[in-house]
Amino acid sequence: MDDSLQNELRQKMRELRDLGGYSQKDIANAMEITQPSYFKIENGRIKIAFSHIVGCAELFCVTPTEFISLSVEDLAARIKRKSL
Repeated sequence: MDDSLQNELRQKMRELRDLGGYSQKDIANAMEITQPSYFKIENGRIKIAFSHIVGCAELFCVTPTEFISLSVEDLAARIKRKSL
């Protein structure tokens, strides 16, 4: 996965976490990693693995493909619709 996609996914994780009111610990638990490891991912110190994407996608009730390809706005709308 190239650096620009890594950066895009980090930003997406951060924005969706904020929009959903999730803590870093909540996201870390979904990814099955520790909160300090999630912090390092979000801040670019650790590369995002596909397993991390799968965990985020499951938390937000979307597919990994949707998580990667859709914008934050589109994901937020889908997440909102699914939670109603």
